Amino acid sequence: MATLRRQDVFERIIEQQCLEQEMVSEFQSSTAKAVRNFREGHLKKSFIYLLLDPRVSDNLPAQQNHLEPHELWRRFLNSVFYVGKGKSSRPYCHLYDAMKLYQQKEGQADRYHLDPPAGGGNLTVEAEQIVFQCSEESIAAGTSLRRFCQARKILNRKQMSVDSEKLNRIIDIWCAGKGVVCLHVFHNIMPAEAYTREAAIIDAFGVQNLTNLKRGDYYATCLSWPMKKRKQLGILLLYKAMLMHLAEGETQLLPSDLI
Repeated sequence: MATLRRQDVFERIIEQQCLEQEMVSEFQSSTAKAVRNFREGHLKKSFIYLLLDPRVSDNLPAQQNHLEPHELWRRFLNSVFYVGKGKSSRPYCHLYDAMKLYQQKEGQADRYHLDPPAGGGNLTVEAEQIVFQCSEESIAAGTSLRRFCQARKILNRKQMSVDSEKLNRIIDIWCAGKGVVCLHVFHNIMPAEAYTREAAIIDAFGVQNLTNLKRGDYYATCLSWPMKKRKQLGILLLYKAMLMHLAEGETQLLPSDLI
């Protein structure tokens, strides 16, 4: 990303504000009929969320007065490992799968109880390992979660293969005694706009630098934009997200915070 390599490019990010205004204008000015035909309808109940690793961000808001803006930007980007679109009715649904893996019932081998997936399916996958990226410190501390998951396997082979990188990162954070930082930004927008913002941010990072499995989907005017313009929008949105994070402070979510 050029904004990481060159400080002068970083300092000009805000000059791309016109891109966000252009993107938003079509969602705001479309006719009622056109708006209702957008993906998932017209209700403005969506937002964007970023999952941050607190071991990397290291309480960035608390250090903002001691770090140069370019270093704040670098550390913020390095701490983000997943980008998604959320609904106000289910603000933490993206953490529940990881929480289910983390749940335990004291003193029993079956303490990690998982509800069967919709439509049924086996609760275990035999003779495989899900490799969690726990540190040596976490292993030495006797993280029973990791031992249990390696020994028993987890429900739904297909779903775990899809989500394992994101879930592994979340669980590794919890194994280290930290909480996931879940940054909610760009609230009260319709789903199609949220998907567009999500796609631009993923493209700005490059999907290979995240735990997301695929690039996002664009709608309205952004469909015709070249990739360079889409990435510029994504960088602007990330810069705004960082400013929100610095203003709001860093709050970590542990499994106990979700139930």
